[in-house]
Amino acid sequence: CRVSPGLGPFHLQHHKLATRITLINATGDAWPDARKRATLLHCLGTEGQRIFYALPETGDTYASAISALQKHFTPKVNVVVERYAFRKRAQFPHGTIAQYVAALRAHAATCGFEDKADDMIRDQLLEHLCSDSIRERLLLESDLTLDTAVTLATQMEAAADQAKKMVSDRGASERGIPVQVVLYSKFCNGGSPHARVCQGQRDFHMV
Repeated sequence: CRVSPGLGPFHLQHHKLATRITLINATGDAWPDARKRATLLHCLGTEGQRIFYALPETGDTYASAISALQKHFTPKVNVVVERYAFRKRAQFPHGTIAQYVAALRAHAATCGFEDKADDMIRDQLLEHLCSDSIRERLLLESDLTLDTAVTLATQMEAAADQAKKMVSDRGASERGIPVQVVLYSKFCNGGSPHARVCQGQRDFHMV
């Protein structure tokens, strides 16, 4: 079970150990907290243990050890860089409104917007969505919230797609109607379709 911090992200190492402990517990041989903590330290290896014992507030439980290691190995977020990436994120030409909003939410989670997150996402949606007609419609709302913006935008997006499909289907139908040409002759049973043997094979008209 030896996994050194240098071999990969700590959260993956923790996941492996947690999975192993869960499987052991499932057999009915649950480990006490002290044993789980000792196993964790063993799995860290020599370098991992050196780092662990240099950390403050490691406590004396398995949970406190995990918490201390997570704080140490989780990369520090540069809010300025994250917000710059958020502001640069525009809707992809073939992406949907739902996909764009989901991407903005993911970006906003690391931007430290706190209770202003919805307003920031709304503003970014308005500024960088692809459809000018949707943008114009949203700007008609005097008190636009993110929820309202997403609802209206997705409805208009769906309506536009449906209208486009209807026009496409209608055009295909008009172009694809076969025109049946039947040859009639006055020499073939009083107007029946042109027969193979007819005295006036060259005397016929189309309907």
